[in-house]
Amino acid sequence: MDSRLIRELTRTLDEEISLYKVLLAVVQKERECLRQAAHQQLLDSVTLIEKNVRAIHEVKTQRRRVMDQIAEATGLNGEGGDLEAVIGVLPAEVASGVAGMRNQLESLIRHLSRLNEENVTFVSDALDFYAELTDTLVGASAGQAPGYPDAPTPASRRGASLLVSREV
Repeated sequence: MDSRLIRELTRTLDEEISLYKVLLAVVQKERECLRQAAHQQLLDSVTLIEKNVRAIHEVKTQRRRVMDQIAEATGLNGEGGDLEAVIGVLPAEVASGVAGMRNQLESLIRHLSRLNEENVTFVSDALDFYAELTDTLVGASAGQAPGYPDAPTPASRRGASLLVSREV
């Protein structure tokens, strides 16, 4: 097997792992920004996330191209997209290292996914809280008793966007 392809595969895996580590750090920072309501830092983290996701996509595309070349060179017949199949045809002295890189990559992706789910849940819960708070405030300012969602909505509020009295 062509050692250049093996070097390129390990290089792209290594680069992908590095990018996922950076992405993980940024998503962790995003989590802090969400909880601290640090709006500008949150926007900055979103920009960094987008930049990292694009870089990961590019490296992943390069890695898949190399895997396809390895599959073609070894007769895997269309299984080049399967890293496990590619590992199976690598020389033993390289296969274990590449398998370790694959495991590290999968672990980073799982951790990133969990963090992202936590951030989504936090944002969703915060939006629900603010919606409930707004409904309570708007209902109270429009003469509705707070805590009675079935009370009739005054005609002046129907179809109106957010209407909150600044007098408290």
